[in-house]
Amino acid sequence: MTFETFFSYSDPEEAFLDQNLAKLGDCLVNLIYSLARSVARETPDGAKAPNRVLSESLNKAGLRDLAPSRSDRHDLGDVAEAIIAYAWLQGKIDIEEAAEILSESFHGVNFDNRKKIFNAAEKGFENLLKTIAERISFEKEKISRNKAGD
Repeated sequence: MTFETFFSYSDPEEAFLDQNLAKLGDCLVNLIYSLARSVARETPDGAKAPNRVLSESLNKAGLRDLAPSRSDRHDLGDVAEAIIAYAWLQGKIDIEEAAEILSESFHGVNFDNRKKIFNAAEKGFENLLKTIAERISFEKEKISRNKAGD
């Protein structure tokens, strides 16, 4: 089942800037992050995905141009969360697959080392965002024009 009938956007880029969608994405991202950590650790683990991780992942996935030019780390994290929520609502990715993609980056990570956890999470979210980008049609020309106009 998809929820796309409840959420109408003129294009994906509009959705990615929706603060309410970002709030939904925040909850969804934290669930995915917790599931991925749980799989990797082989024990239940609840955690919040840091904005630093999400903003860096957005940059590394090549999707920074989807956010306004003067966005701070928090704003970039919101865009990443909105992208993930949008993809889920559109049926482009499910929670289990997203957690699997993210958990792959955690294999062999020492969970006592915060820096290694963050680095692995950045890589995992980068891979997740790239997977989503392959499944959602962005207007790349529009993004390029917006960037050139900055």
